Amino acid sequence: MKKTIIIASIFMLSACATPEKWEAKTTNPSPLDIAKNMCMQEAKARYPARYLSSRQPSFAPISIKGKDIPNSTVGSSLPSDANEWQRKDYFNTCMRAEGWENKNKVTGLLAFLFN
Repeated sequence: MKKTIIIASIFMLSACATPEKWEAKTTNPSPLDIAKNMCMQEAKARYPARYLSSRQPSFAPISIKGKDIPNSTVGSSLPSDANEWQRKDYFNTCMRAEGWENKNKVTGLLAFLFN
């Protein structure tokens, strides 16, 4: 379970650190900044942020030099945006309609899932 959480965290952080690389796919695309702003506004209007609380898994207390340190996150909840994936998908579809394609490529072990 811990390995899964660590791998997912690393993957998510690496995805956040990768800047977008947009490439024109038509001879006369919309200006990039205008297309990005328009598509993001439309995506946010159609799929607004809708945060849900999800229960965080509880872990056993940590023991350091015989002293138990309780897990401070036991019973806490993490907010997650239920519309995040739909919003991103709509944004990318809108950008393609405006003549742009995101050319970011995921590399490494999970590349086969996304390329």
